[in-house]
Amino acid sequence: MRKFLVGLFVVLIVAIAGLPPVFGVVYERQFEEQMDIGQLNPYTEFRVAEFERGLYSSHATVTFSLSDEYVEQIRSAVVPDDPDNPVTAEQLADLDELLDLIEGELQFNVDIQHGPTSFPDGQFIGLATVKSTLDSSDGALAELQNELGLSHLFAIDAQVGLDGSTDFQASVPPVKYQDTDSAIDFSGLTIDGHYDNRDRSVVATSGIDSIAVNNTGFELTIAGVEMNTDARLLENYLSLGTTDIRINEIVLFDSNISEQSRVRISNAGLSGAVDVDESGKKISMDINYFIEEISGFPEMEIANVRLNFGISEIDLEAMYSYLEMTRNIGTIDQDNSAEYMAEIQAIAFQVLNGSPRLSIDPLAFDLNGESFIAQLQIDFDGAALPPGSTLDVLVGNPLLLMGALSGKAYIEASDTMANLIASNIVKSQLTATLGPESEVSEEDIETLAAGQSQIMIESFVQQGMIKRTGALLRSDISYKAGELVVNETLLPLGMF
Repeated sequence: MRKFLVGLFVVLIVAIAGLPPVFGVVYERQFEEQMDIGQLNPYTEFRVAEFERGLYSSHATVTFSLSDEYVEQIRSAVVPDDPDNPVTAEQLADLDELLDLIEGELQFNVDIQHGPTSFPDGQFIGLATVKSTLDSSDGALAELQNELGLSHLFAIDAQVGLDGSTDFQASVPPVKYQDTDSAIDFSGLTIDGHYDNRDRSVVATSGIDSIAVNNTGFELTIAGVEMNTDARLLENYLSLGTTDIRINEIVLFDSNISEQSRVRISNAGLSGAVDVDESGKKISMDINYFIEEISGFPEMEIANVRLNFGISEIDLEAMYSYLEMTRNIGTIDQDNSAEYMAEIQAIAFQVLNGSPRLSIDPLAFDLNGESFIAQLQIDFDGAALPPGSTLDVLVGNPLLLMGALSGKAYIEASDTMANLIASNIVKSQLTATLGPESEVSEEDIETLAAGQSQIMIESFVQQGMIKRTGALLRSDISYKAGELVVNETLLPLGMF
């Protein structure tokens, strides 16, 4: 028995010692597959510049850059070709410096310890442990790292399981910097997540405790940033799942505008979701924005801001076509612009033919304690289009387009809020009509606007366009088959 146990022990030692080279080969293949997934993003480029596989460890060099097409889009956007508004030499120098940085290539050094066991920072059993760091050994990144006094700029640690799934932790270290004109205090960024290569899904959470920027009288403080994602990657870099971002507080102060007022935004954020229906042929997207409170503006308190935007019943193949088109958008010139426009029209018609729906539910906020809420839903019935229709046919025949549209909406506001909105609309019209040379004072314009807004609202109430219930005003609107109805009253479209 003793000889058997000793023999078994020796066999296990030899097996464990011999497995790392095998795991190194397996991980190299998976590494290359993950780089291929990175290529699905049309705006970025990943490249394995080097992969040196050893018996027990390997080293790789990976480069990351923005695609040439995307850089050209940025260049066109930030260097306007406008003879009436020429770019100064100083602005051009700043832009060139920015573009040089954008066009550059970032390099990551990747150190891989082969499994099945690894003990670099504690015991781990799996395919490999990986440590990636942004190379800042020379150039502008080296200068930045030295100036900030950091050991590194960005690092990722990962543990790859035997099934190929990966747990990862990424970080940007804290930064404290100050010169004669400005100061930055950044708590650092942390990201913790899990990637499953079987269905290309990722679950991750990240956070920033605080960011504080002070620059010659301008102050910005952001506290309590949390980001979460739970997504699965499909084709062409389209992902399904949810993402949310929450910020506990944002404080803005500019002494050039006000010596006293600090604008404070509390509990703000957004959440988004992308999903596929049961047929697997249609997708829906929802984005929800929210702000609990905005304070600091003179005589103005804003609270309970909500904007929920949704679009559904979008043809999945049309979305894939759109994403593929964006990959080649930077190569468009005058010679193929007509072909590009034809492709856009074909995709747009494919979306309409799938009967999409757009909704805003709701747009809501409180201003100085007074409420406003609105809802909108627009449907397009692709089945109502005659066979053989194209986007050109729809554009050339508005009645056909309007016949396929339907929708409903409502607007509800307190009496005080409605008067405030109407007063601002009338004030803008009066200011534009009177012109800049007018001798009418701003105070007189506000008085005129307040009086006319009350008359306008009462006129709409009398006509049934607005319903008053106590201190609330509301309008319900619907449109279908060419008929517009406001508060159960059919209105001729010629009125609008």
